[in-house]
Amino acid sequence: MRELAWSKLYTKVMHKDLGAISTAVRKSRPTAAEPEMKKSAEKLRDQLKNANRTVGELSEHAGIRHMPDKK
Repeated sequence: MRELAWSKLYTKVMHKDLGAISTAVRKSRPTAAEPEMKKSAEKLRDQLKNANRTVGELSEHAGIRHMPDKK
């Protein structure tokens, strides 16, 4: 249960960070770093997807239903 709680917290923080990064990128002027930022954001999105999958698996093993955040 401890791992499940940590995983849920981790994915929530990652989701919040990705949202903040996406907003900042949209508001910024194009720069030379933009392709690298896009690549990093895609990597973070993939990590979040994997983390959410892990939370679902842990929830299933713990016998509770996982309801993803709808933010």
